[in-house]
Amino acid sequence: MGNSEFNFIGNYQLLTDYFGYFPNFHDDEMTDFQLMRDGCNLKVTISSFQNKDKKTTIVLLFEKICNLLIEDFNHQNVIFNLEIIKEKDEYISVNFESSFGASIRLKCKHINVQSLK
Repeated sequence: MGNSEFNFIGNYQLLTDYFGYFPNFHDDEMTDFQLMRDGCNLKVTISSFQNKDKKTTIVLLFEKICNLLIEDFNHQNVIFNLEIIKEKDEYISVNFESSFGASIRLKCKHINVQSLK
């Protein structure tokens, strides 16, 4: 996918400016999950190794979630691939495919890149 295909994600340019592309997060690790009742949101913190020189911490916020499924939560939760699809309706389908540990599937109305450090 080209970088502009992710323009429905708030602050997606933080990722494309830093990495030069929108990463698939292969072999990165989900280190923290936070479910928030207010707004029905999920915050996921990812330790990324896409930049071989240093670890980068990325926080993604999924807003107004539904159909949430988290399986195989573990002491280590390695991402095989992150698939994000803008549906024809108002929802976005998200699938964190797992190499090891947790996999997450959900639908949401908005995604926002909250931070990149």
